Amino acid sequence: FWIETVKRIFKEKGKVPVYNFFNVVEDGVYHISVLLIDLSCLIYGNGYSDEMIFLLSKEVEFWKFNRYYFNGSKQIIDSLFKLNNAVYKLDVHRNIYRCQKVNPAFNYASGKLQMGDKRRLDELASLSQAFSKAYDGTEMDLEKCKRLIWDGIINDNFYQWNDNNKICSIAQTINGEQHDFPVIGHFYTNPLFRNKGFGASLIHSLTTGLLKNGNDFVMLVADATNTASNKVFINVGYEKTGEYLRGYKEA
Repeated sequence: FWIETVKRIFKEKGKVPVYNFFNVVEDGVYHISVLLIDLSCLIYGNGYSDEMIFLLSKEVEFWKFNRYYFNGSKQIIDSLFKLNNAVYKLDVHRNIYRCQKVNPAFNYASGKLQMGDKRRLDELASLSQAFSKAYDGTEMDLEKCKRLIWDGIINDNFYQWNDNNKICSIAQTINGEQHDFPVIGHFYTNPLFRNKGFGASLIHSLTTGLLKNGNDFVMLVADATNTASNKVFINVGYEKTGEYLRGYKEA
């Protein structure tokens, strides 16, 4: 969101109001970056102290905020709101995970990892549609899902876990211009095949392949409210490195 916002500011040349843009740093260790635009305050950092939160609150003039979205590092935003005795309505809460080494004692479910099968595009698109609905409530058009899946298959980055010719789970890897490391997304397990280890097997197998291909680590972002998915990632060998939120301050 930070990257896309900065790109939009430069691309639209003056059409996106920028009210403030600053960093709060301490001892060259902790770093918080703040970008304040129309209707949204973006706050990201790698850690903080009480003094940094005080300086952040003062510089951004927190007391003036009304009907605003806050996006970024959950712990920092939580501390900012606590300092000001304020509350927000939580819209989005994500856990951020990183894996440098998979769990060697992992037991695979039956079946195997395969590239997305273009002959089963309709089935894959339906699972993709269900993923969007479950992940952020988006009602994706089926034809749009088909195009997205097709692009993933053509680019060799869309995967499925097959067992007895049944597609049990899907996932996609994202790299490209935004990252110099792979990110696993679009992870969804068919409700008919849950609690059988298929989703975990897909993530473990896919992560293993990405690490063997020379990547130092693999990242993924998960819905923090989905306990089952979060348990899967930890069992595979992922470690939580942070939390992201989008909250709305009404008054």
